Amino acid sequence: MANEIVAEGRHDVIDFVLPFEAMREVLRDHQPGFNGDFGRLHAAPFRDVFLEHLCIRLWRECQTGNRHGNLFVEGAFISIVAILSNLRDQRSSIDSEVSSLLSRRGLQRIDDFIEANLSNSFSNSDLACQVHLPQLHFFRAFKAATGQTPHQYVLSRRITRAQDLLAAGDMSLSEIAYACGFASQSHMTDVFRGKLGITPGQYRREMRA
Repeated sequence: MANEIVAEGRHDVIDFVLPFEAMREVLRDHQPGFNGDFGRLHAAPFRDVFLEHLCIRLWRECQTGNRHGNLFVEGAFISIVAILSNLRDQRSSIDSEVSSLLSRRGLQRIDDFIEANLSNSFSNSDLACQVHLPQLHFFRAFKAATGQTPHQYVLSRRITRAQDLLAAGDMSLSEIAYACGFASQSHMTDVFRGKLGITPGQYRREMRA
């Protein structure tokens, strides 16, 4: 699979490829239907230091050419698969707990706030206050409940409002941009082009054709 790594400063990266058939064989008795997917473990709010040290030791063993290297690799491989499985189970449990922090009523309060303030600028902190959650907990809970970050969600609402105004009225593009909370007409144009593949002007012409 493709990997994208974004980091600041200097880092050392070790990239391991674990053979799917071998993983399935290790997990056959514990996870009969294993499909090779451990989920987005890199996004989990924890770090497994033992796994990190094991991978570094495995890397060094492979470099040294130790005559017992194959034996070490086999044991390390089984340990890595077991650790990844445990991390996946922990992540699933955490996602379930986090998503429950935001009730349907809480999401409705956030929706109402966004709708009432769409023409204004507001922060994640403002949204978190609507449901009385710390900002970090709110961010995680919101993404678990909606599948989007607050920014992505608000941006999609701004786009939807702009589409309605473009199709229904005679407001200028700049008026619509500010009414929907975009920084400027050019900002709205950039967002439309990036999300919809057309400009607001093109969208209006298509709706009125």
